[in-house]
Amino acid sequence: MQKFVRHLRHLGSGIGGALLLLGCIESFPIETDITPDSILVVEATITNEAKQQRIVLSRSYALDQQGPNPETNAQVKVVDDGQNEYVFQETEPGTYVSSVPFSAKPGRGYGLNIVTSEGKSYGSDSQILQTGSVIDSVYPVRELNDFGKDGIAVYVDATGSENGSRYFRYTYEETYKIVAPFYVPQDAIVVNDQWPDFEYALVERKSKQTCYGTRISNQIILSNTDGQSANKTKRFQVKFIPRDDYSISHRYSILVKQYTQSAEAYAYYETLRDFSLSENPFSENQPGFLEGNVFSKSDPKERIIGFFDVASVTTKRMFFNYVDFYPGEPLPHYPSFCSIVEPSPGCPGGGSAGCIPSMIRNIREEILVFYDLSSPGSEPAFGAYKMVPFACGNCTKLGTNTVPDFWIE
Repeated sequence: MQKFVRHLRHLGSGIGGALLLLGCIESFPIETDITPDSILVVEATITNEAKQQRIVLSRSYALDQQGPNPETNAQVKVVDDGQNEYVFQETEPGTYVSSVPFSAKPGRGYGLNIVTSEGKSYGSDSQILQTGSVIDSVYPVRELNDFGKDGIAVYVDATGSENGSRYFRYTYEETYKIVAPFYVPQDAIVVNDQWPDFEYALVERKSKQTCYGTRISNQIILSNTDGQSANKTKRFQVKFIPRDDYSISHRYSILVKQYTQSAEAYAYYETLRDFSLSENPFSENQPGFLEGNVFSKSDPKERIIGFFDVASVTTKRMFFNYVDFYPGEPLPHYPSFCSIVEPSPGCPGGGSAGCIPSMIRNIREEILVFYDLSSPGSEPAFGAYKMVPFACGNCTKLGTNTVPDFWIE
């Protein structure tokens, strides 16, 4: 029986998620003779951005195990060939952040050093910052994808130096406006919940109608200009958003980040991407063990998963509105089903879901909120109010009502 090891990590930060094995229709016994925590997984990209750099360490685990398994209490540092050391501190299990901000410098070699809590020592091949490419523009185009689905494609144009690297990796962060369709500025609170003296009053609602959601890329996106006369990227698609995706219902923004990589780093991520996109993990096209540039100093035979990368980064943000591409057309469906709940005439106090007392209790459980209470008073007026599911009247269920610093209307 073939043995498999998997590691649960999101692809946006690098490598682990691509090792996920797809689910099967039929269950079958899996034999594992690899200790679940036997393989160190390293996710490390140092950039030319002046910031606190981030490295993630974890351990692989078998298909029949739960994970991920963060590698904790390790000593992590990056050393350049000028003998400068940058020490990393563990900020959460398995995540290490540089104690001070720093940026990779052109022409200088950088290496990764790790000592685990068990005393095992690891290093990497020296990596040099690649000459960067500049994103010229990020732009949306309404079109049909390869499956004939209508939507918005996000394209990138970029220009690299003539003698610079021709290998690129992309990530993105989406931010989008959410508008609660049944929001009202006032809410109802219980003043007296004793029947028949039940009493409620209107108060200003603390939540807002508009919120902002965020999504981060979870795929490995690569492009190259190898073989082209000019080191230019033209009309490269980094994202396709189907028309029925609610994230584009109002206003949408995407921040695209381009990493200029070495040929070795590109080859590593290309293999990782191809494996992650395989529909059949048991096909004959198994890549075997994916070897990177991180190695054990303690045991030359020990296998390590990961690549220590030093990359130049450039970013660009773009906005668009739904009406820019679909003027006068219906919005995508709201992510929460917004059924309207109304009381029944003659409903006994506290007796059914249509009565105010029981609805108030549901509000406290964040199930329903008022959206129409046209005749408030000291006595319930059946039929005078309506309620909707919480997310339909309160957008904070789906995002934050704090406007992002970069947001432009």
